[in-house]
Amino acid sequence: MAISIVSLFTLLGKMIMVIMKVYYPIFGLGVGVILTALYSVSVYGQMGPDNLDPRYPSAIPWYIKESCSIAAKYRIGNKCIMAKATFAVTVIFL
Repeated sequence: MAISIVSLFTLLGKMIMVIMKVYYPIFGLGVGVILTALYSVSVYGQMGPDNLDPRYPSAIPWYIKESCSIAAKYRIGNKCIMAKATFAVTVIFL
């Protein structure tokens, strides 16, 4: 969520700089590299190991490798879908 807010303000800042004719491509390259690094860290964090329960450690979180129908039995199917969608949007932005 924080990265998307940073991306929004970066976009607004770049738009204002283009309108004011003070936008330099080297600045855009630097901002693009920083945002790419932020999104890369976010994707790695979201798909990193899930060690919350020491009895069942997992290399990949369950909501990425399993279907959300498993979570529907426990009435958290919508949360599973939201987690998958958040991961998908982060990968697309990357």
